[in-house]
Amino acid sequence: MNKNEVGILISQKVENEITKKDIARVLTAFIEVVKETLVKGDNITLEGFMTLSIIVVDEKKGTCFGKDWSTPKKHIPTVSYSKVFKKIIASKEL
Repeated sequence: MNKNEVGILISQKVENEITKKDIARVLTAFIEVVKETLVKGDNITLEGFMTLSIIVVDEKKGTCFGKDWSTPKKHIPTVSYSKVFKKIIASKEL
């Protein structure tokens, strides 16, 4: 499902009280806020749904078969779903 399809479903959920164009703007702004917040190093928690965060993996160096190797420091985005959300999905109470 893409952003446009999500916008259509949201519009239907709110009985078309919000235009699809406004919903698309809100979704775009939400995505930008998520990016900016994670880049700053802060987490985002949506209670009862998920937590978005960044894991920092330090640079690694080593030797394999006589050749030196290294991997650069990485910032990896992660998602951790809440227990409540996992339980709902597992029981298919959608």
